[in-house]
Amino acid sequence: MAGPTGGPGEALESAERSEVPDTPETTSKPDKSDGEVRVRPLWQRVLFTVLKVAIGAALVVFLGLQLHASWVRVRAEAIEVSIHWPLMILSILLQAAAYYALGLAWYRGFVALGGGKVPWHAAVYGFAWTNLVRYVPGPVGKALLPVSRSAAFKPYGVPASVTIASMGLEAICTILLGLLIFAITIPFQAMSDPKLRAYAWACLLVIPLLAALHPKVFQWLVSRMGRLLREDVGECRISFRDQLAVLGWWLIAWSLLAGSFYPYVASVAQVPASQAVLIAASYAFAWVMSMILLVMPAGLGIREGILVLLLDGPVGALAGILAVASRLWTLVAEGVCLLTAFLIYLAFGRGQAPNPAQASEVAETATD
Repeated sequence: MAGPTGGPGEALESAERSEVPDTPETTSKPDKSDGEVRVRPLWQRVLFTVLKVAIGAALVVFLGLQLHASWVRVRAEAIEVSIHWPLMILSILLQAAAYYALGLAWYRGFVALGGGKVPWHAAVYGFAWTNLVRYVPGPVGKALLPVSRSAAFKPYGVPASVTIASMGLEAICTILLGLLIFAITIPFQAMSDPKLRAYAWACLLVIPLLAALHPKVFQWLVSRMGRLLREDVGECRISFRDQLAVLGWWLIAWSLLAGSFYPYVASVAQVPASQAVLIAASYAFAWVMSMILLVMPAGLGIREGILVLLLDGPVGALAGILAVASRLWTLVAEGVCLLTAFLIYLAFGRGQAPNPAQASEVAETATD
């Protein structure tokens, strides 16, 4: 499958070719002024690995028990489980549209930070396929996302600093808007299920996230990301007007993302439309928590575990089944989004990158 730079494989090869070869100068021990990240001792890496494996195993056991308990309750209450396919298909299409809108929202920030050389259709396609590396486990997966996305757009003359800065803005806006949706719906949730008040504390994270949009704080966060990836991000600035425009795009994307979850639930469980706000907010909260708790790749198990707790009130015995099956629903929607992004990319032209001379010239201009 072709991509903005010829496909995922070619982009990763480009990243490998861009690595600095081992020489006496590059293999010497860097000092702190070089911005290099200190490697953790072996015992710490082993401990973190053991903890991640233990947490992953605990999540699997928890979800397995919840799924079994949900099925036992369904049989005991003689609930007939069937799928209303028109609603299910609608939910998948809405979720796929939400993922594409997330790509457009990210692209708006990407352009504001200096990535306007990349055509929008090529940028969204690159956003879609690079997001799949989130499912790669371990530290490799965490590093592979920014590396692959930076490599995908470097042939267009976009420096890695711009791509990394856009990803920092993406993370802030994703978490901020998700928590805002949850915060706005707290009164509705408390009226529906008072047990959900215990989770309202997470909305306090909106305060530091609002502060993270301040230019100086944002620059510090981006610099930290650059150090982790051994990239000099320089001065990545974004105007207040551009920030508002980016947040507007993210609000549209989040409305689709959270709103698509209700028809998914309603396609299996008999839930009234009055529960739509509560169900959408529950999905937004679970999504954000799976992003913040960077334990499992792509939030595997964490999002589903939170959904089990939040859906128990609205859907009862079907909560476990719907929560666990939501990952498959998400993967199908991501596949539809990726296919759509690829077809749109082909329809508008392959958007070939500039030749190497032009790319290097653009990159030098962007870094001046």
